[in-house]
Amino acid sequence: MKRFKWFFSLLLVLMLALQLTTVQTNATELVDSTIPSFVDLGENSNDIGQEVVLEFVKEYNEFENPNEVTDKYFYFTFEDDGSSKTSEITKYEANMISSLSAVPSSAGGVVVSVRLDPAGVNKATFTSKIISIAGSKPNKLDFKIQLGKSMTRSNSTTIVSSVTKRLQGILGIKVGAEVTHTFDVTQTGFYTGVLDLTASNLIGSTLGTDRANSPTLLLNNKAKLYPVYTDPASARVMREPDRADWARTPSIDWTYNDTKKYRKWYNETYPNVYDWTKNHVHHMRPRNLGGTNDYSNLIPLPSTFHTGTVSPWFVNY
Repeated sequence: MKRFKWFFSLLLVLMLALQLTTVQTNATELVDSTIPSFVDLGENSNDIGQEVVLEFVKEYNEFENPNEVTDKYFYFTFEDDGSSKTSEITKYEANMISSLSAVPSSAGGVVVSVRLDPAGVNKATFTSKIISIAGSKPNKLDFKIQLGKSMTRSNSTTIVSSVTKRLQGILGIKVGAEVTHTFDVTQTGFYTGVLDLTASNLIGSTLGTDRANSPTLLLNNKAKLYPVYTDPASARVMREPDRADWARTPSIDWTYNDTKKYRKWYNETYPNVYDWTKNHVHHMRPRNLGGTNDYSNLIPLPSTFHTGTVSPWFVNY
């Protein structure tokens, strides 16, 4: 009988504890659901002009396109001791981490994607999306979205615009939620989206903060992406300008005889079936921007691509 009473008492205690936990969880969710899921915290004028180091910069060889518009994936982890860490991961790894969300843990992690897109005349849009959540879910995520510009493709950038946007609560902190901001672009430069992500709990205590960055894109003063082209006969890639501040100069001469000599040299060096009436000889560094007639600066381009895409890009350099 005593054993039965002891078991009954223990069962009653467990049931009460479960009910209290359920009530607490429901109360938390009720409070959580009454707050807005998105808050625009405005501009960060103090960030303008600051130079920041880019931790995640890919090295490109001469046959790769450095101006590919693509998503990058980052895993932000927030540890028990308040420290945080960011790792660049693949899309496959990002999706795999979502399976960890069921693992009980007081620490947590968030996988986000970052992307910078040319978005029409004089516009570039930065987007960051929650891909998966692991461990303990934060109550707030502050996305400080910054646009950086540099004169070369480098490991640092200077902030030219900065805003902060917040996702919060059960409706904001969920897979698929995203923040986005469109920046003005009026000068040629190597542009990078920089994200400072800060996680906080329900009472506002910071769980951790860290930084990631998008790929760097070369945009002209109309925010047009530098065009990409690989010559099929020579396998040469049309090099991008190594600087965004080339000075305009008087053009050196380039005659029809120069064109004929280059075509002859090219045909002998790279056997091809080009119809030269449909191909132009392009100076990768234009003559009015300090370019020379050296053959290392020349590449054949389809005439429509040359006149319709490449030349207009440099008009707005």
